[in-house]
Amino acid sequence: SFGLVLAGALGGYTIAHMRMGAATTRRSWLQIRSWKAHHASMVDMLRDLLPSHAARELILNGDKESLKCEARKAVTLHLDLCNFTTLSETVEPIELIRTINGLFSQFDENVQKRRLFKVDTIGDAYVAAAWLDSLDAEDARNTCESMMDFAREMLCILRTYREETGRDVAARIGIAMGEVFAGVLGTLQPRYHLLGQPMRIAEQLEASCVMGGIHVSQQVMDSLMTRAQTPWVSQSSLLPSNGSSGAGGA
Repeated sequence: SFGLVLAGALGGYTIAHMRMGAATTRRSWLQIRSWKAHHASMVDMLRDLLPSHAARELILNGDKESLKCEARKAVTLHLDLCNFTTLSETVEPIELIRTINGLFSQFDENVQKRRLFKVDTIGDAYVAAAWLDSLDAEDARNTCESMMDFAREMLCILRTYREETGRDVAARIGIAMGEVFAGVLGTLQPRYHLLGQPMRIAEQLEASCVMGGIHVSQQVMDSLMTRAQTPWVSQSSLLPSNGSSGAGGA
């Protein structure tokens, strides 16, 4: 009888131990799954804040100091909303914020779709860039075409907004290309910045553009014109140059 009692006790201990083991295994599995989800969320956030190559380097090295400034070829775009001051005087601040957020969120979707990089938003201005991976003429043309298509999509989004709301909101867009210095500046709330002549030229082209238009530098125009059929750009649309860079409108 003692043997039966002992066997029963051991059997009960074994079952309890197995249950505890199973519970521990499940807790570990849940913790690992939670960690993986958190890690994936952090990776997604980094990829939103940084270009893919910089996010990958930060994930591998885990050190912000590794994100040194580097010289890169890029096509840059600068958009500024027109009639923003008038709009801000006619709608409530919260409605103004919702309007800009809605428009810029649609721009963001197209940035992701075209694998561009959103550099920054400054008030009612939206800045984006596309990397030139080589000095090949075809690569430059394709990148410029992608940025031009993105610019046209931005204008279509604004046109749809005007038609749906009756509010007179338009934009001017400037596009330039060339060498920029890119990297994370500072240590507090670090952001990935682009500095250099293409950024300045794109802003100048935007400022001198007609409302609802796209103003491109001579370099961008030359790259686009290397293709025989470019239906939305013509030499007849060239606008007066702003400085030595030259400029074109489309």
